[in-house]
Amino acid sequence: MKCPKISIVIYNFNRRSLLELCINAVRAELQAESYEIIVVDGSSSNDSVEWLTEQKDIISIIQHNYGEWNGKPIEHKPWTYFMNLAFKCASGKYICMLSGDSLVVPGAILNGADLFDEALAQGVKLGGVAFYFRDYPVRKQYATEINVGNLCIKHGLYLNEAVQEVGYYDEEYHSYFSDTDLCLKIKASGYKITSSKTSFVEHYFEAKPQARSDSNDEKKAMDRLRLIKKWAGKAYPAEKEQDYMRVIGYWNNHLQGFFDQHHTIQKLVSASDASYVDLPKITVVTVVFQDPKGLNRTIQSVLEQTYPSVEYLVIDGGSQDATQDVLSQYQERVDVIVSEPDGGIYDAMNKGLALANGDYIIFMNSDDVFTDTGVLEKIVCDLDGSDVVYGHRNYVDENGTVSLQKCHDIEYVKYRMPYCHQSAFYRVDTLRKMPFNTTYKYSADYNQIIEIFKSGGRFKRIDTIICNYAAGGKSESGLRPYLEVLKIQFDNFGDGENMKKSVYMRGFIRTSGDLLRKYTDKPKDQKSQAVIEALK
Repeated sequence: MKCPKISIVIYNFNRRSLLELCINAVRAELQAESYEIIVVDGSSSNDSVEWLTEQKDIISIIQHNYGEWNGKPIEHKPWTYFMNLAFKCASGKYICMLSGDSLVVPGAILNGADLFDEALAQGVKLGGVAFYFRDYPVRKQYATEINVGNLCIKHGLYLNEAVQEVGYYDEEYHSYFSDTDLCLKIKASGYKITSSKTSFVEHYFEAKPQARSDSNDEKKAMDRLRLIKKWAGKAYPAEKEQDYMRVIGYWNNHLQGFFDQHHTIQKLVSASDASYVDLPKITVVTVVFQDPKGLNRTIQSVLEQTYPSVEYLVIDGGSQDATQDVLSQYQERVDVIVSEPDGGIYDAMNKGLALANGDYIIFMNSDDVFTDTGVLEKIVCDLDGSDVVYGHRNYVDENGTVSLQKCHDIEYVKYRMPYCHQSAFYRVDTLRKMPFNTTYKYSADYNQIIEIFKSGGRFKRIDTIICNYAAGGKSESGLRPYLEVLKIQFDNFGDGENMKKSVYMRGFIRTSGDLLRKYTDKPKDQKSQAVIEALK
């Protein structure tokens, strides 16, 4: 029997309309090519199974993985088990892995197969080809995924021979990172994994209630740890293990970008049920006190964000000026406005935290703004369960000059603030366990970062400019902020080598020297009083 060139493997669960669209796109593209379609269905409760059984060109595997049979609960098997059933059924030279809620841009599969053919003809031992994809509506750029420093295939082609050689998916994984593990096994066997610069896939970002649960978060964490531990010293240098514990991977965006003249995404949207979209909710909190112009700029910046799932809170410290007029102007568009006296900026930020209903929270205080209208939409895919996701900021001085200030690796927390709170997204449940310590008037945010760090929290650093930060904050002036932040460093890291590298110790020494030089020409009693005034 002559085998097909390409075996299409698709997973589906209750996505009837999207599945049909996906399969019809495959049929249209491969009509002049030999292929087979294998669908693994997760025991759908809608009409997916009925539709599949009517299709005479589809091999259907029904995943009865829930409920009871003959009075006994059905043993729940991992996604990897059922995908292995499909892969073992595949008879094609190449196996094309797609999601039932994805849609190939015309040419994606054939372009990937052509790349494969050419490489193999040239003697290259190629085991897989990754397609570029994006998650609508939260990620606008097409990208491949890099985990533990290695390219993995989310949508794309495998050489069937290579998959057989390495023993298919590792069924110790529930689902998460199993594709990365498969790619690493293929690479460990001497094959290469590459990407097709002319293959694109649209993926509809949806998560049904059945798929969103604490148990799944635990499974993802287990799979993540399994991948990192398994491949330390093999797929990546062992000394990078702790780095990957904090940030396991990133999106590798297509360098040239791509314009789809077929408008594939619109077809996907038309077939989608928007009620299924379950995007992470982001709470934005703005703290203000008597700053009407700055507040107006910040509110406009937040309201202009294109990301749809945002909760916005404004916490005012009982302003008695035109700030109240700005609050009244926007009261219909801001979810919660609190205007009452407080104990300072960190007390106000704690109030916002207590009221937050989001999954993640960011504090964009008065006169600070997002760098553009799409910031939240761009970063939402990075909100992967990490306790803190942080990026860069633009620093805007009092003359309006803008300079980029890049964030640092979290290990720098021993010597300095690795990022500012206006460029960081915190898990709400994490922050509620460690709210701002209001005994600190200037550096409670720094103290909080250290608390999360020392508790083993996961930090994810991203290469995105989050905000324009306006100069002149309370923590930037005088000697008192230095004294407070040095106390925090001494209390947490001791008087050792860390202090020699402390940015704040150097600043303190410099500022103290300036004070001494400034007041040495004064009588002793006047000098003491002058230093006291300078510290205020």
